[in-house]
Amino acid sequence: PVRPGDKLMVRATIIETKLSRSKPDRGIVRTFIEAINQQQEVVMSFKSVNFMLCRKKT
Repeated sequence: PVRPGDKLMVRATIIETKLSRSKPDRGIVRTFIEAINQQQEVVMSFKSVNFMLCRKKT
């Protein structure tokens, strides 16, 4: 559990990136997120999927 006064750090790790097939100007980024307390214990973790705009190719 997280208590008032705890200090939390968040760590995000990119699991996968790929281009969207249906929208070529966008990519799909899968991320693993962890919240870590002052004792270096993981107090929360989850995976997320986000759609991001891609850089234009030059």
